[in-house]
Amino acid sequence: MAFLSLPATLLASTYTVTRTDDPTPGTCLPDSCSLREAILAANLDDGSTVEIPAGHYRLSIPRDDPDDILPGDGTTGNLVLDAPMTLMGEGRDVTIIDARPAEGMDGVDRTMAATGRGNPILISGVTITGGRKTGLFGGGGGMRIHGAELTLQDSAVVDNDSIDAAAGGLYVSGGLNPDLGKFVDGHLIVQRSIVRGNRALGLVQAGGILNNDSKLTIVDSTIEENIAEDHGGGIVNIAASADSDRFGVLTITNSTIANNHAGLDENGAETMFGGTAGGLEIQGGKLSFTNVTIVGNVAHPGQFGLAHGGGIVFSSRGPIPETGANFANVTIAYNVGKGTGQVRIASGAFAAAASIANSIIAGTGESPNCSGNGFFQSEGGNLSSDLSECDFTDPTDQNGVNPSLAMALADNGGPTQT
Repeated sequence: MAFLSLPATLLASTYTVTRTDDPTPGTCLPDSCSLREAILAANLDDGSTVEIPAGHYRLSIPRDDPDDILPGDGTTGNLVLDAPMTLMGEGRDVTIIDARPAEGMDGVDRTMAATGRGNPILISGVTITGGRKTGLFGGGGGMRIHGAELTLQDSAVVDNDSIDAAAGGLYVSGGLNPDLGKFVDGHLIVQRSIVRGNRALGLVQAGGILNNDSKLTIVDSTIEENIAEDHGGGIVNIAASADSDRFGVLTITNSTIANNHAGLDENGAETMFGGTAGGLEIQGGKLSFTNVTIVGNVAHPGQFGLAHGGGIVFSSRGPIPETGANFANVTIAYNVGKGTGQVRIASGAFAAAASIANSIIAGTGESPNCSGNGFFQSEGGNLSSDLSECDFTDPTDQNGVNPSLAMALADNGGPTQT
């Protein structure tokens, strides 16, 4: 006798959260199920859905070891997503997941983590906030994605901190799959979402998002008002492995990176040594930017008057140089980095020329638009408001021309302000 075997997705369950507090986890029951209990149940039920109604869901169970670099099993501290699943909120304005037990308290841990199995996870319609991750190697105050493919859709990651660890908001990296006994790539997709007001405090990087030798895709989203005490206020991209199609891949489309800061401490004061890369720091990798606005980011000079690249820094600090970059319809405007301007390319940062087309680099004239060693390969249609070394040499390029851009972002149509 033959039996029909249904796909796992058809057999998957739905777990509905019915309480906003965070008790010691037990069984997720129809009339009593916390968010932690629902996620723990979903971890044992591949492909299931966790429905999260409107509400403010606070975590209150601290980690046994708050400095542990591993996410743990999710019974204490951060929520841990360890299987393919969907978390479905009712909207980022009304479904709030908060790592702070009460207003005014520190978060018990980072807010969430997705770990080790590589299977797809979707989080939609929520705000992730209040996370606080300490420890030198932890990282990801809002969420750590470690060896998983995760899509964050129609959501927000706001007001999370990492202390002496990288990435105030989101941290994506590869990781070991405990079932397969092998390394699994990480991939974070940020779609129609906001990453705002997150902080990486201490001599660390990436206030908003860190892509550590993995894939990061940002679509129709805004990365704004994040702070790194050291470098990379908005985004840091790192390539530490040679396969440029797998590691350090950064793709940004129809998105805005605005008003991020490098070189500020937790009180908003400039640090002693200043910051590098107010908007983005590129430590190697493969890049594609299309219809991207990078505006109003600041690398603060600090007490010694040093700052590099208010908008973007192509850094040589990564072990693998940048292996390919394409910029199309990109606006880089009014970013501030004392002395080195908006775009800075360090010696040895590029292994191949970065192409650019139909793009604008515009500043106030206080510092050069471009500085460093070796710049773009122009594909035409570009404009620089000054005569600095952007290498806009195509006959259709314009140099020293004011594009008359407004300094403030506005709704000009499209998914984000530009």
